[in-house]
Amino acid sequence: MPLRLPDHVALRTPNLVRRQADPDLVVMGMLVDRRDELGRARTQTVNRLHRLLPELFPGGAKKLLSAMQARALVATIKPRDVVGKTRRRLTVELIAELETIDKKIKAADRDLRELVIARGSTLLDLHGIGPSGAARLLADVGDIHR
Repeated sequence: MPLRLPDHVALRTPNLVRRQADPDLVVMGMLVDRRDELGRARTQTVNRLHRLLPELFPGGAKKLLSAMQARALVATIKPRDVVGKTRRRLTVELIAELETIDKKIKAADRDLRELVIARGSTLLDLHGIGPSGAARLLADVGDIHR
């Protein structure tokens, strides 16, 4: 297999310092990956909810729906047939899943915020950069002073 350009450069560079993986950044990368997975799971769950809600409520529900709002909405209906009761039960299950995912996202954001602050980073001071974005940048870029 032919050598890539970085390999050629590395072979010809005396006293090359090998990059060491920072365990804190590896952990941060793992946690931010998990936070991303939770975000995707939340989107999937909300999409499933929006698929069921129009069958229970003509016209469906508003697009940005919290778990609490969905629970209050579902509490107002009492289906009489087995199909409606099953839809309602599935909707209640999805709402419970959404609440669980939201709690996990909140905990993940809290953990990531603590890790970013512990690194001494000021990324969180920038408008539009939250714990997940800051952690992703730090984990992907690594130590800028290497």
